Amino acid sequence: MYGRLASPALARTKILEGAAESDGGTVVVPATEFRPDGSGAVAECQVVQYTDIDLEQAAVETLKVRAEIRQPIG
Repeated sequence: MYGRLASPALARTKILEGAAESDGGTVVVPATEFRPDGSGAVAECQVVQYTDIDLEQAAVETLKVRAEIRQPIG
């Protein structure tokens, strides 16, 4: 997500709930909040397992996200 959110905690909760409630998904590790030292940021993660997943497509999507976030600052 980009920009400022009126309620970041609510946005995180809704995103994680959406993943947990998706067709074929089962939460195998419930949402956990992390606050990395020195970052001032909050990250919340969960693990959702899908019974029928295209691993090659998942790898392609992962590489796209990685490329998007690994940009020089400034």
